[in-house]
Amino acid sequence: MKINKLLTICWQGLMGLFVVLGVIFAGVIHGKVEDLGVTFLLFGLICVLLTSFSWARIIEEYDYSRRKEIALKVLHYILGGIGLAILFFVGFFAIVTYMQEAELDEPVTSVTKYFYGGFFSIVLALIFNALLRNFPSLFPACRDRWPRLFFEDYGFMILLPICIVGTIFLLTFGEHLTLYILMLIWNFVAIFFFLFLKCRYNKVIFGYILLGLTALINIIFMVYYQSQVDLASLIKTDGTVMFQFTCFGYFLIAMIICIPFYALVEKFHTKLSRNIRSIIFFIVPILSFGLQILMYFYWYIAVIIAIASIGIAYLVALFTPSSYTDYLYVDDDGDYYVVRRYY
Repeated sequence: MKINKLLTICWQGLMGLFVVLGVIFAGVIHGKVEDLGVTFLLFGLICVLLTSFSWARIIEEYDYSRRKEIALKVLHYILGGIGLAILFFVGFFAIVTYMQEAELDEPVTSVTKYFYGGFFSIVLALIFNALLRNFPSLFPACRDRWPRLFFEDYGFMILLPICIVGTIFLLTFGEHLTLYILMLIWNFVAIFFFLFLKCRYNKVIFGYILLGLTALINIIFMVYYQSQVDLASLIKTDGTVMFQFTCFGYFLIAMIICIPFYALVEKFHTKLSRNIRSIIFFIVPILSFGLQILMYFYWYIAVIIAIASIGIAYLVALFTPSSYTDYLYVDDDGDYYVVRRYY
């Protein structure tokens, strides 16, 4: 038996054990461990279902007939999709309940904290694992050295315990910052995923949909946050309020700068490799975070910088013809690579 298959069975069995413990704690013992039992039951089941995505890849290593391989893949993708649906359904209500209880300035109940922490940990592990798995698609120079299959097989298993420990630490010392940190991380990688969709799949429209949905979520949170906090008086004096609002606001600045800048580097930097472009898209969100904070104190300087950057990028990128044609090629790993021919 191959080692990845063995370890995946062990991992899925461990998650199944949490489901059994959850049934025992919640349905048999009751008492103080009942909330913990429900958490074990629910998130153990989610992890069992999410492991189906790993099986969908492992199946490719066995000599199944084409029809059987497709059938097994579809089955595992359906099971994994069910796991994601349950995760985000539970996460939505956990976030809403957590925010409602936090507004009362009272300790958050244990079951809400368990559900919220479980959702936060799993989503964080999924985001980081997606980045690590697809790293070679964004930095082709490291494709021969990057252990891509390692992260596809074991990434989630390794990252989930790390994210759980980090979540426990965060909920212990800064429980009211978890949602904002999750959005901070997601906002940071959303633009990166846009570049990934463009480089690997040439699916730019899906990238724009991703950016649009992320921007909409940020706007909703910004409006809601503004209705709960007196931003005018606290944004400059309260570091927590400043950080929390910036976690939502900086994404809009980053997106406005990144989109025209992306068009700019695509058209004019003939020697600019995809590695450099990917690095740029790491840097822009970080700079936008600082630019957002600068706006609170010296808004006119931030506006001048933003207008100058955006204006120059738009003028150059949108009103000049392209000087090249891209040809897409796919390798045996299913990764797309662009060969660019200049006129």
